[in-house]
Amino acid sequence: MRSHDPLRSASSQFWSASACRCIGLWRALRWTGIGKPMDSTISVPLGKMLGVHGAGELLRGKDGAGLRAFRPCESRATAKANSTHAHVWNSPVGGHPMDFIVLLCRLLANDLRLRIHFIVAGGPGLAISQLGDEMGLDQPKVSDHVKLLADVRLLETRPAGRFVHVSVPSAESVTNTLVRALNGLLLETWKQVRANSTHAHVWNWLALAPEPHLKPWDAVAARIVFFLTGYTHLRRLLIIRHLALHGPATQTQMCEAIRMSPNAASRQLDKLRRRGLVQEVKIQEATAWRLVDVPEPPFQRRLHALVLDALRHSA
Repeated sequence: MRSHDPLRSASSQFWSASACRCIGLWRALRWTGIGKPMDSTISVPLGKMLGVHGAGELLRGKDGAGLRAFRPCESRATAKANSTHAHVWNSPVGGHPMDFIVLLCRLLANDLRLRIHFIVAGGPGLAISQLGDEMGLDQPKVSDHVKLLADVRLLETRPAGRFVHVSVPSAESVTNTLVRALNGLLLETWKQVRANSTHAHVWNWLALAPEPHLKPWDAVAARIVFFLTGYTHLRRLLIIRHLALHGPATQTQMCEAIRMSPNAASRQLDKLRRRGLVQEVKIQEATAWRLVDVPEPPFQRRLHALVLDALRHSA
């Protein structure tokens, strides 16, 4: 029979405890975005988002709640294209106005957060626990999404004893012009969704075609996300702003003006074309790009006007 070795036993316990601590730390890092095997981006809390020179493009986490920072190369591209920053529309979380446009659109380009906004708009003062019950989600997950929306004033929270109540802030209480306008656009859309049982008017508002395989809400959310993703990348905003300020331009001219590689410009122009925001034109036998005068769906038309206004203030 093997004799008991106290030293060996203590050593085993030490290494076992160390392994558990390492696993716990690794899980915590993955939760915050560090150590994710996706790319080289890092995780930053929303309320501590850095400015354009230190942070950058916000990426949605796996569960839709986490946000991670811009890649450094894109921060440099923005800094080159914006040597002077006009902070006219102050961001509630700091940083450059163009970063904030990307942040808002990425926050809203998520079906769960859109549904939270929709439900809260219909029943002001709902507690987070009630919101979780109605959505069939765990309270911590709902709370994470609510906090992201509340940090930029798309929602507001009010503690009451053991509960936290959620509501859409009044227009008068929101100082940021873009946030106030986006909330108004969403509230108008939700009003139409609730008022039209056949959703015929909503289809016109969002330019939806009947899709039998989708429930009405899923179709509405998918279409809103489709429109928002035209503005969820800094490079797309740089292209839109350049075309808005200078008119039609060839791809080469845009690449030189905003310090963008031809491959990156091709990808972003293709995305904007599929979103119905830009179109090809001929200028002296050369292929150029221009902004679409009036995007067709009324919702997208309003959204595009809001973004263009914000971009003009960021120039």
